[in-house]
Amino acid sequence: MVQQITCAPIYVPAVARLDSVDSTPLYQPTDDMRSCQEENIAIESALNDKCVAVEELHEDEDGYDSNQIEVEACRGSLEVDPSLAVYSDCELDYSDCSSYCTNHDSLSSSINQYFEENGRRYHSYFGTDKYLMPTDEIEQERLNMHHEIMLALLEGKLHLAPIEDPERILDIGTGTGIWATDMADIYQDAEVVGIDISPIQPSWVPANCKFEVDDVELEWEYDDESFDFIHVRNLAQSITDWETVMGEIYRCVIPNGWVELAETGTQIFSEDNTLGEAFVKYHDCLNDAMMQIGRPPPTSELLQQRLEDAGFVDIKIFEFKQPWGPWPKDERMKVIGSMFLLNAKTGMEAYGLAPFTRVLGTMDPQAAQKLCEEGLAAAESPNHHMYSLFHVAYGRRPETDDIDDSDCSSDAEGEAEDLAILEQPIKMPGKVLLETEAPVNVNGTAIACA
Repeated sequence: MVQQITCAPIYVPAVARLDSVDSTPLYQPTDDMRSCQEENIAIESALNDKCVAVEELHEDEDGYDSNQIEVEACRGSLEVDPSLAVYSDCELDYSDCSSYCTNHDSLSSSINQYFEENGRRYHSYFGTDKYLMPTDEIEQERLNMHHEIMLALLEGKLHLAPIEDPERILDIGTGTGIWATDMADIYQDAEVVGIDISPIQPSWVPANCKFEVDDVELEWEYDDESFDFIHVRNLAQSITDWETVMGEIYRCVIPNGWVELAETGTQIFSEDNTLGEAFVKYHDCLNDAMMQIGRPPPTSELLQQRLEDAGFVDIKIFEFKQPWGPWPKDERMKVIGSMFLLNAKTGMEAYGLAPFTRVLGTMDPQAAQKLCEEGLAAAESPNHHMYSLFHVAYGRRPETDDIDDSDCSSDAEGEAEDLAILEQPIKMPGKVLLETEAPVNVNGTAIACA
């Protein structure tokens, strides 16, 4: 039953295993970031009473504890801060909030094959179109900041799945490795493995954390039932063959183990009809490009379908509103919106440049750059009160002897049915058609992106 709450290891060359240790920290805030953080700490400490309402852990019919979380900002309206004036022409700049820095050692190996395009560095070892986002230092800083934004949306939680005492954890598409590193710090008795197509992870990691380089759309070489928890976050623009990936996830997670999918949505909403036209056009073009290469924009329904099709049960769905800019009245959401807008200063190019120029054949680099700039300007306008959704869905792999009650009957009923069958003529079996849900509607619209 689905409950929706709105609101042997992979073989990699030795050089691809990033398990050397030095004293370099994963990332360090700049002086500007420290001052910004001090102000935000004071704000957030006063908002503890407004945090997500968490229902008590309860024992359900299947015998596992599930933590049901409702996010107030998700199910309620986002109220615009009345102290914000309406401007006809203004430009916001949150650059003094700075960003995060990461460090990584270069490996003298073919896995470090990259190419330059439109002033950004892209991955190429597994194919130039395997990953359409850059992997340079600018993008690594943005990824680490986005991690902090998602932590803020989840009230500091690294996951929502109700895992207990995991022994092995797998992070698919680990990126800079910041989530895997944090998990290794929390679950110190567990081995945490992060996998990615690019070796951009730090060389400093906890002893129980390691990183590997491989393509998860290829056949995995992990043993069956070898992980207690598998985490997948923000890979909607990176994976085409989800059927293979979800099948391998199901095979490699233990019975009663959990998988969690989390995606940043690319559909834009406004509760007071103040959508920025250029910002919406940017996302429409992005969704159009992704649809053309078989990577549809993420929705809660799509994540649910992937979990169900793979065979997972006890699925729960969560949606979190993430504002673009500091327009919400709620102080906590104001801080998140400021961080999200700052993240967009490089994120608009990161998400858009390659899809616009490679997939949408009518758009040249200058037009793509202009679309990114105009979209960002629309997001920075205080007159536009826009938000998108952060989707989280998790499910449990059932025990091998789990049987749906609707598919079984009592012994007495079975005996009666057997007698009834014996009294009827024998018939050749026909093809059984199973009812399925209608295809997921990703709300795509025909637009002019040129």
